[in-house]
Amino acid sequence: PKLPYDTFKDFTPISILASSPNILVVRVDSPFKTLADVPALTSFFFVERPEYDSELLLSKGMDAERAVTALDAVSAALGEQDDWTPEALLRILDATVTRLGFLRTKADGSQVPDRGPVFMLVRVAVSGRKETPGLPEMLKVLGRERVLARLNVALEKVRGLASGE
Repeated sequence: PKLPYDTFKDFTPISILASSPNILVVRVDSPFKTLADVPALTSFFFVERPEYDSELLLSKGMDAERAVTALDAVSAALGEQDDWTPEALLRILDATVTRLGFLRTKADGSQVPDRGPVFMLVRVAVSGRKETPGLPEMLKVLGRERVLARLNVALEKVRGLASGE
């Protein structure tokens, strides 16, 4: 509403009524050890495209050829996904990991998706970092358009690695 006075210019503070400390609580295994760690570890949320070395996209079990195939599949699956809740994203990522043949056998003999290589690839592709918040949660916060754009940039990078450029 339009007020007959300016709340910043027309008033003068005369006393502090209350003061309370602010506390940031994180899990013990969090990469945040001090408040100073937060900007560096979350900067990818605030830039159009994170900068990173193409080699970060490759890891144990993920050479350049497999990375091209995986990024193509993940990008296509996410491109068709309308529900961007973390639960829905996790389901589509797990289905893609399974379809790509990334499986591990549990002690009871059952096979489950081996998320590690593909999740690390996608994590680096969208954030430029190996340590991030949970992947589905991060994808949700970044949003569909930014995630797909970043996956396309990463796909070009791994195609360059696969062709030896």
